Amino acid sequence: MRKLRTRQHFIEDLGFNHIEKQVLVARCTLQRYQPDYSYDASIHTIQRNGEVENGEIFIQLKSTDKIKFANKRKAFTYDLSKRDLELWLSNILPVILILYNAKNDKAYYLELREYFRKNRISLKKINKFIRVYIPPENVFNPEAVKKLRSIKNKQYGSYKSL
Repeated sequence: MRKLRTRQHFIEDLGFNHIEKQVLVARCTLQRYQPDYSYDASIHTIQRNGEVENGEIFIQLKSTDKIKFANKRKAFTYDLSKRDLELWLSNILPVILILYNAKNDKAYYLELREYFRKNRISLKKINKFIRVYIPPENVFNPEAVKKLRSIKNKQYGSYKSL
């Protein structure tokens, strides 16, 4: 029997297509990684005058047909492994989780460092996995890309060569 292209393969491609469009509309670029090694893609930001900026925003994309919503928290949920978080939270540049809902063609994001800081979550207290809650107002769209660009520039600073 030949290899099959599964529904999961299809919705992962739809997820990349969706987020790349949002990034391009925000006048930035998306670089997809294959193989991914814990980061699926990165956003390279561009100044209004067209100059490429230093630094990037790393993306971990999760695509699904069955997005989970916690009514008590009024947020989408996703479980992340401690092993991945150790890498992502040690990065000096922003790392965002994007949860793509294939049924509604909509994506939601969570800037991980800010989420862990705001919720006072310590990696030391996590056993193997932790459930994160993504607010439905965190829609990944061109405005979100611009907001993340600002966060990246504040965290990374604006390095100037000599």
